Amino acid sequence: MIRFLVHYLLRLLYRVEMHGTIEPHERLLIISNHQSFLDGVLLGAFLPVRPVWVVHTTIARRWYFRAGLRFIPHLTVDTTRALAMKSIIGLVESGMPVLIFPEGRITVTGSLMKIYDGPAMVASRTGAAVVPVRIEGPIYTCFSRMKGDYPRRWFPRFTISILPARKLPPAEGRTPRVRRRVQAERLRRMMQEAVVVSRRRGALWPALLRAANLHGRRRVVLEDAREQPETYGRLIRNALALGRMVSTLTEEGERVGVLMPNLTTTVGLFYGMWTVRRIPAILNFSAGLEAMQAACRLARVRVVLTSRAF
Repeated sequence: MIRFLVHYLLRLLYRVEMHGTIEPHERLLIISNHQSFLDGVLLGAFLPVRPVWVVHTTIARRWYFRAGLRFIPHLTVDTTRALAMKSIIGLVESGMPVLIFPEGRITVTGSLMKIYDGPAMVASRTGAAVVPVRIEGPIYTCFSRMKGDYPRRWFPRFTISILPARKLPPAEGRTPRVRRRVQAERLRRMMQEAVVVSRRRGALWPALLRAANLHGRRRVVLEDAREQPETYGRLIRNALALGRMVSTLTEEGERVGVLMPNLTTTVGLFYGMWTVRRIPAILNFSAGLEAMQAACRLARVRVVLTSRAF
């Protein structure tokens, strides 16, 4: 009942989206990035399986976490110590799905933190299928550990992306320490791949609009050699104006040559062309006249956009 209520509340407040699922395996190890104090509650409410949580000793000692841990199966260990992994190995070999945060702590940089050797050793010793899970969204809430001018929102959209299960290949190296580091590096690459795959959604123009909504349209995003800062709002306005201009000169789906300097206006032109479904063909002026003419013939460019001053 508590899981159902938490699931309903999170979906109502944060519009949680789920991508992917977890297939049954004899031995299963679920790894996830760690963005905020809400991650455990979020995964516990939305994962299609009910795993055993690996909880760090420092977390389990806090009274407000102990109250919630009473309702979920968990194992309290120090994940930074290799000897403490023996209990996790026995749990995985018993057939119980296990969930662990390989970073060991909540991110303070916005990206992945150091991946410890222990979780990789568990996956290697047990031969378990490793399921990478990517969480996006909680880092923008007050439950994260991000500081400074990092964007904050009361109720951002949460996304949980589950990648297909994979197994770590046998460890290579002359010493146990080297083999542990090799496996930890492979685990880190799996989590980096989860970052790329989970963000491979939509086109560049919607991505720009989402970034403007997240950071605010008055946030400076660009500055060129003229030292003229450009905000999200001005970039979007310029893109829409330039897109309308290009649409009067070209046809939809046409390849259009772009011979422009490295200025903020050029960025606005690119986004404007994408809004009206034109394909920018960037011409490199330093290649010379013959090379640019050959590129235009090869790409079947009929119109070239440039600047008189340039």
